Amino acid sequence: MFSPVIIFTYNRPDHLKNCIESLKKNSLFYKTNFYIIQDKLKAPNKEILLKYKSLFNNLEKNFVVIKRKKNYGLKKNIIDGTSYILKKNKNVIVC
Repeated sequence: MFSPVIIFTYNRPDHLKNCIESLKKNSLFYKTNFYIIQDKLKAPNKEILLKYKSLFNNLEKNFVVIKRKKNYGLKKNIIDGTSYILKKNKNVIVC
């Protein structure tokens, strides 16, 4: 079994889209599970939220999206998110 990949995101949906498109070029893409952990924006931005919504609605089945209900900040988001996924998996790849 392949290690799952965790992708942390905050306010750059275009970067996330490019990341996913690059990952799709890998021959093992469909055999890998991906977790996207999105930290809540400090100041909601309608344009960014709409881009994320569109992106999340078009993801393949091997993606799980975790949306934070409050802003964790970079450090806490990465530590908490990685710890959460490691409870279910022996190892992970963090992007």
